[in-house]
Amino acid sequence: PLHKVVLLVEGMVADESGLETGVLRHVFTRPGNVPFAVKAFGTDGAVLDEWNGTVGIRGIAMLYPEDGLSIPLGSPLILTAEAVFGDKTVTQVVFETDGSSAGAYGAIAGSEDAVPPYSCVHVPDAMGIHSIRARAFHGDGTFSVSDTITVQVLPRLDGPAPVVSISDPANGASLAMGVELVIAVEVQSSGGVPIKDVGLYVDGVRLP
Repeated sequence: PLHKVVLLVEGMVADESGLETGVLRHVFTRPGNVPFAVKAFGTDGAVLDEWNGTVGIRGIAMLYPEDGLSIPLGSPLILTAEAVFGDKTVTQVVFETDGSSAGAYGAIAGSEDAVPPYSCVHVPDAMGIHSIRARAFHGDGTFSVSDTITVQVLPRLDGPAPVVSISDPANGASLAMGVELVIAVEVQSSGGVPIKDVGLYVDGVRLP
């Protein structure tokens, strides 16, 4: 017998419902063609049936860093955004931060990117909590602005920064399409520098 129905978005459980309701809800926060699936599970945990599809979400959103990230002063940030507006063209994306004492947003120098995935490297030069957002410019002269994320810049760490390397696969390796790739990452940290997170990026976009 049917036990529950589960909604998965990009492979992650987004909502689930018992047999008595059958209503699934999710707020999509990333633009683009987002894959999702609905699976029906029996009381024994087996999948009774499933349906897979994609939904096109329009808009602009910051993909990385995640809201509330903390970094030491002098550390580089890879800013990444996605902008999809259907037939409405995106000529470029510019990243902005509240660089002034009044909190007004200003464009980050050199952050303009006209080719997706939209990204740039930004090194905050002052401690404190900083707001960052992305602005997409359209071919018709209008623009769209993403939601704001915040980054806390802490005092500079003593000692060398951690070193990250990929030990497997080898650089330049090839594999067949559809084959699962296992990536071995090594992080060397000296001087007791804490490691909060290690992220994997493909073409400048952080994988979930």
